[in-house]
Amino acid sequence: EHRRKELRESQRLRELCESMDINGNGTIERDEFIVNIQNGKLRAHLEVWGLHITDAKLFYEMLRTSADDVREALDISDFVAGCMRLRGAASILDVQMVMHCMKTQNDRLIQFFLSGEYRFNQLGNNPTG
Repeated sequence: EHRRKELRESQRLRELCESMDINGNGTIERDEFIVNIQNGKLRAHLEVWGLHITDAKLFYEMLRTSADDVREALDISDFVAGCMRLRGAASILDVQMVMHCMKTQNDRLIQFFLSGEYRFNQLGNNPTG
């Protein structure tokens, strides 16, 4: 029953998003999102889910950049999935996943800087190239 309710809710949000999709390309442009979050209907729908959006641009960018296929516009499916993930309180698993991703990115960044530092030092040791 819980799963059916979630499916119905996600379908309602999908239909609302499809009505926002002015050019019919299956995506939500940032400006489309901002206009629709300001007009009240989308905001009310998301607030029922516990998503109280105070910064529409930041919320949109967060969903857009967390999508599997990051593009200029946000795919409606990615928008709905992102909202479904964000509703309610974060579970311990959600927090652990974020921490893992942050650690992985941090490790990559450290390796990048160390590699750059090494190469820079190599240039200093061999001024003629």
